Amino acid sequence: MPAVPVSTANDAAELASWYHGSEGLRVRVATDVAAVRGHLAAQNGAALKPACAALDTAISAAITAPVPPTSGARVRYDAGGRGYTAAAASCAQLFDGTRIEVGVLQQRVVASLADGDREWAALATIIGQPMATAGPQTP
Repeated sequence: MPAVPVSTANDAAELASWYHGSEGLRVRVATDVAAVRGHLAAQNGAALKPACAALDTAISAAITAPVPPTSGARVRYDAGGRGYTAAAASCAQLFDGTRIEVGVLQQRVVASLADGDREWAALATIIGQPMATAGPQTP
């Protein structure tokens, strides 16, 4: 999906205001994404299960919060939200008795997190701001 340029200074100001106002939600998602990645890499199921639930809660709050004020930014924000939502759903399936191989579910989590990251990185690029990130969590 090609980048959608900001059309006016007014759009840029509105986007910057929205982006800074949503920072707490995006940082919370980034922190939970880092936790899921860390616990998945460590194969620490006891810590992964609550991390998946925390990611689901964080991304649910983020995608129901006020959306970006331009269509191009909204497309990226929504696509990233779908990626993180899919990751949380696949992660939860690791623990709910779903009859899908663990390795398949783990790969879905990894791929969906990467999808969310890619879209939110593209959003940050549109706005000209850094993407919210979090360092790896200690397993």
